[in-house]
Amino acid sequence: MDRNDYPDWLLGVWSRALLAAGATASPSEITRLGSKLLERWANPARMFHNMGHLITVLEKIDELHREASCPCLVRLAAFYHGAVLSTDLLELGRHTWGEDEVQSAGLAYNQLLHLGLTESAASRVRHLVTRLGSRTAAAPVNLPSPQPASVPAGPVANPSASVPAGSLADAKANSLAGSPAAMPARPTPSAPPGHAHDPDFAVLCDAERFILASDPRTYRHYAAAVRRECADAPPTAVLQVRLSVLRHWLAEDRLFLTAAAAPWEAAARHNVAGELARAELELSALMTPAGGQPPAGVMAGESLSGPLAVKRGVSAAALMARAPRRA
Repeated sequence: MDRNDYPDWLLGVWSRALLAAGATASPSEITRLGSKLLERWANPARMFHNMGHLITVLEKIDELHREASCPCLVRLAAFYHGAVLSTDLLELGRHTWGEDEVQSAGLAYNQLLHLGLTESAASRVRHLVTRLGSRTAAAPVNLPSPQPASVPAGPVANPSASVPAGSLADAKANSLAGSPAAMPARPTPSAPPGHAHDPDFAVLCDAERFILASDPRTYRHYAAAVRRECADAPPTAVLQVRLSVLRHWLAEDRLFLTAAAAPWEAAARHNVAGELARAELELSALMTPAGGQPPAGVMAGESLSGPLAVKRGVSAAALMARAPRRA
């Protein structure tokens, strides 16, 4: 692998997080496994869960890290949280839309033990990664059994096109594991029902979900990209699973758990509700029998823009009318 295929400083972030967590492996072994891990994220088959996504999550952890108990373990969990990507439709609804946290957590545990972390530290990272998937797990969707299609490590793509200029600018200069600066303590938000508040998990989860609160254009690109990762699956099945995940998110009392991320809530709910409305219309159009009456808002013969084009599309006006608006 050509090291120029990902930013050199990213291996530095990885190494510093490991050393802060107590790794005892040689620098060469730390670099070797870090490079292998980054190869997974740089796989060109990853439309959204790629190097750009990883860097964004690390960037948001840097923004929220003062609310964490052990930021170095949170950063290691971020490196591993989507290390294994699956496009098996039977698994999508159980994970963070393609990120297989169960297999990723197992990989993290084994590799971190190999690198010299204590069993307690490796187990903590495994727990953070696994719990990330359990919080997003939606209600099961009854689908025909598809052929599993896990994304292999594969050749490496240049992530520079998908990573905004200036990402982690401060971290490049000062490192993500920078010394904790004094700042007023933030109020601790209450935990969701059934869960004790875990500040490390809260930071990891909020950083991973930040994309939900992005500007509408960026959010639409995200929604299209995650569905393109399932391009070989039947469009109706992809939509059914996606709708289950979107409804699950909207049913949560809070999408974000940290005090610092609380301002992201309104934008995230607006984006998710808008995607839900559009996806429901897409599924209705796909399910309309040939020659049958299209559902309300569907115009016969009109093409639907987006990742799943259908012969009977939805007009932009209809989409805008159905999408919820900000107060």
